[in-house]
Amino acid sequence: MSTVSFDTVAGFDSAVVHLLERCERRLCLFDRDFEVGPLGGIRAVELLERLLRRSPKAECVMVVHDTAHLAAACPRLLDLRRRRAHQFRVLQSASEHHTCMQPFLIGDGRDLVTRFHADHLRGKLCLDEPAEVAGFEQRFEQLVEKAAPAAGLDSLDL
Repeated sequence: MSTVSFDTVAGFDSAVVHLLERCERRLCLFDRDFEVGPLGGIRAVELLERLLRRSPKAECVMVVHDTAHLAAACPRLLDLRRRRAHQFRVLQSASEHHTCMQPFLIGDGRDLVTRFHADHLRGKLCLDEPAEVAGFEQRFEQLVEKAAPAAGLDSLDL
């Protein structure tokens, strides 16, 4: 069990990559727009793809308030979502949850990366901390319960 604090883009990116490297079964992600962080980059997408290829039961679920950044700036991530649609869902949060402003990623119910507020970089990486993760998992399930499939992320591929 360990907790590491960060307050820079590099620290946040490193924490996310570390969590992705450790994740083996289920990845839960929540952010208002995913503008901050490495998720659209080559390394993160490679790690996500490795997770999803490793097991047919592996899954990745993203909940986002606003999909504009994903649609405009994350083609690799959306291509992976298209190819692995049976394992990778992107959901848009219900308007009643738009006041939730603490982004987080949960890996396998044991690891957590969170920023304390979407407008700031200060946050923490918690490894092997299921007690710390439990509240975030509950919040994630509440977000998913009222979320809908994200609109505007699919192209017609004409």
